[in-house]
Amino acid sequence: SSLSFATPRRVVRTEMIYGAVVAAAVIGFQAPPTGMRARRSAVRLAAVDQEAMVTLDELPDEPKPELEWSVSQTVHAVCLALQHNDHPEQDAGMKRLYHYLHPRGRVDIAPPPPSAGLQGFVTLEDFMSNAGSPALGSLLLCSDFKLIGEPTISPGGQARGSFATQMIEVFNEPASADDDDDDDNDDEVARTLQGLISAPDEFLQKVIDAVRAGKHPPPLPLGRRGTQGRKVIPERSRFVFQLEQERRPPYQGCWLLKEMHSMQRSKFQVLNSGGEEFEGADSA
Repeated sequence: SSLSFATPRRVVRTEMIYGAVVAAAVIGFQAPPTGMRARRSAVRLAAVDQEAMVTLDELPDEPKPELEWSVSQTVHAVCLALQHNDHPEQDAGMKRLYHYLHPRGRVDIAPPPPSAGLQGFVTLEDFMSNAGSPALGSLLLCSDFKLIGEPTISPGGQARGSFATQMIEVFNEPASADDDDDDDNDDEVARTLQGLISAPDEFLQKVIDAVRAGKHPPPLPLGRRGTQGRKVIPERSRFVFQLEQERRPPYQGCWLLKEMHSMQRSKFQVLNSGGEEFEGADSA
């Protein structure tokens, strides 16, 4: 019998975690900096640590202009909320993420079906059902995270607020073979994820297309079910957050998250890295 997904919600979680697995497959983690680079890195990390970071119990449900949070404080709050996603209630972290996202960021993570050729407004309900990205797969219930260096901030113009980027590193402890799991649904999801890791690209694309269309995903190919001994989530992964400072109420002055880029290179970029570009007509 084919292995089915319990609910569409679990399918979305599967897509997020699969994206994180793909990201980890090609990431080359750099060796710790030495010499002058190490000293400069320590100075940058110390500057970030000096800012007062919000605690879990102090996390607001949405941005508050009166807090006057910096870029680093905003990124830390978003990551902390996702790390403790079910505090104080189930999926509270995802709901917080929705409110801390710029409208374009919501479309990027949970693109709605186009209407009249345009991407429409993303409701909280649609976001909770369709959100998926490598960053979410790594950050949700992660073991730990840290901000890398200081944010880079570019001044805004007449039409938009300031832009900022902040790198983060996410840590996830590998699953232990001795861990007891009494939840049959979680066991099923784990087996499904393990099968997805080794599934062919064509099948994975069908899963993603089905999720986006709100359809039931196809069953796992034969020989891919119950695969054991594979890591579902990368132990370490890096991402770059892009934020924009809001210029209008109700979040005027707050930093809103627009994108969460993986530090991996796409398969196309890897294949294209050794190529050259030429101008003009081809020579005979």
